[in-house]
Parts: sequence; structure tokens; C-alpha cells
Amino acid sequence: MEADPEELLVWLKGDGGGERDLQISALEQLCMLVLMCDNIDRCFEQYQPRLFLPALCDIFSDPLAPTRVLEVTARALTYFLDVSVDCAKKITQHASVIRSMCACLQVVDIEDRTNKDLAEQIIKVFERLSSREASSIYEQDGLRCVLDFINNWYSVIHKDSLQSALNVVVKLIGKIDPQNSPTLDQTIESLSNLLLHVDTFVSDNALRCFATLADRFARKNVDPEPLMRYCLKDVLLRSLHYVSKSTGNTLTPVSSLSSSTNTETTGSHNVPLSGSNTRGVTTNLSVVTGLLSTLCRGSAKVTHDLLRSDLPDALESALCGGDERCVLDTMRFLDLLIVLLFDGMRVIPYVL
Repeated sequence: MEADPEELLVWLKGDGGGERDLQISALEQLCMLVLMCDNIDRCFEQYQPRLFLPALCDIFSDPLAPTRVLEVTARALTYFLDVSVDCAKKITQHASVIRSMCACLQVVDIEDRTNKDLAEQIIKVFERLSSREASSIYEQDGLRCVLDFINNWYSVIHKDSLQSALNVVVKLIGKIDPQNSPTLDQTIESLSNLLLHVDTFVSDNALRCFATLADRFARKNVDPEPLMRYCLKDVLLRSLHYVSKSTGNTLTPVSSLSSSTNTETTGSHNVPLSGSNTRGVTTNLSVVTGLLSTLCRGSAKVTHDLLRSDLPDALESALCGGDERCVLDTMRFLDLLIVLLFDGMRVIPYVL
């Protein structure tokens, strides 16, 4: 038997005392109605989003709302977004719901099961909102909150929640303005930490974020040198070095003939490259070489520092150990380096 829409709405708006039980009951019923509905048009005629979504958002604005109520509310919002992307605009139009969700992420008690469920459900709401309303989340400092959540709790949250959080970061990172972002350095530091994550899914997504950031710098004609403040250079060079180890190709780099060391290291992290240790390594060489190209196009200082680092040996390893795709990507980057060496930055606008 379907609940009366008007009565359900009254229960949702209830607050305090014994009305909390009615509120939770209404939320659970609404979740079930939306989740199990086989005709969403008919469902939305009865339970109109223009009425129910503001009521759900108001619950997040209630400072006295228990965690259990907030968790079911976030689940209801997720179900609405799952069946209709048009709900995203109606949610973000609410004055304070995004800010309230960010506040929940910042103070989450991850040891408490209900708090953990709430945080993970908020991440799922953000994931769905970010496909249509990424700017609304970014403007409420959502990027910093989600990055902090990942860095603080990646080891204890569910894998699908971690993936959802990374999807949110990938969407929000494209909203950064390099010329006007007070949290830019903090964002770069957080992404740098994720680059060294043991899970390659996490580190690969962090590298994608750096590629997006570098592109944002290029579009604004801003020097991307700040991106190299932490471990990005080491990760890029280590990834080039690791190609031959991951493919098992037998070509020997010329530089290795005169080297008697058994451990390869790059940069300041000095982490050995071995089959069992791949932290700070990505096998997506197209992203690596593309990011290196963007950085060198945009910054003479980055190019200067890279050429005086382990880059030549790293490129040699990639050329000798990579597959055809890797070799082509590496050669394309080498072509850019040669142009920069002989003609300088002034020819960059003419280099395709």
C-alpha cells in the first residue's frame, strides 16, 4: 500500500521528540517507493521532487538531526538522483545542503558505523551531483573536504566508496582556477599523497587529476611549476623507469652497461623499483608522457629541472623496455624536448 504523499511530506518535516521516529519511517518509505518504482513519471506525479527534495535538503540544515536520520536522508537523495539527473539542479539550489554535507564529512567519526555510513552516502550523493552540478560542490569547498576524507580514511572505507570519492575529485579538479585558488597548494599536496598510494586505482586517478590541473594551468597561461613542489617529478620518472620491469622486454639501455647498481632510484624519495614495490608508479605511459609534455610546454623552469634530473635515463628505459604505443608516446615527447632545446619556448605556439 502506497503512503499518502501529503502525510509523508508532513512526517518528513517533523522535528524533535517522538516525531523523529515518524521522520525516519517516512524517509524509509520514500526510499523504498523511489527505489522500487517501475514508472518514474507516475511516481514523480505523486511524490513531486519540487516538494520532497527541499524537504529532504532541509533535514541536512537541521543542526539537531541525528546521524541516523541524516544517513537515510542522504540515501533518499541518492535514489532520486539515480532515477532522474534533473533532480541535481533542485538539490544544489537549496541554500545550505552542500555546505552541511561538507561539514558532516569534516567531523565524521569513522569508528561509528552510522557515521561511516553517512559519510559514504554523502560521497555517493556528491558523485551523482558532480556529473551535472560540479561547480556547486566546488564553490562550497567540496574538493578539499573530499580530498581530506580520502587521505584520512582510505584504509577503512569501502572500496566502492573510495572509487566514488575519486570520481568526485576528478570532476571537481577541473573547476580550479590556478590564478585564484587559495587552497591550490593544499590540493596539490593532497593529490601528491595519493600519487604514492599502494592502490594503483587511487594513484592513477591522482595522476589524471594532475593532468587536468596542468591543462588548466596551460589554458590560463600560468606556469605549472607549482605542480612539481612535492613528488610529481619522482613519480613521472619512476613510471618511465618501470616500463621495462613491467613488460619484461630484453633490450638493455646503453646507460645501464656502465652501471653496477642493483637498485634504481629517482628524485628525493629513493624508493627501490622492484616487482613487489610499485608505489608511486603508473603503467599508463600515455598519461605520463602527455603530462610531461604539458609541463614542459608551460614552464621553462620545469624543463630545465627535468633535463638535469634522471629524465634522460628514464626515457631510455621507456624506449628500450616499452611496447610500440609506449615508444611512440615517448618519441613524441622527445621531439618536443629537442624543439625546446634548440629553438626555446618562443616556438611553443607553433608546435602541434
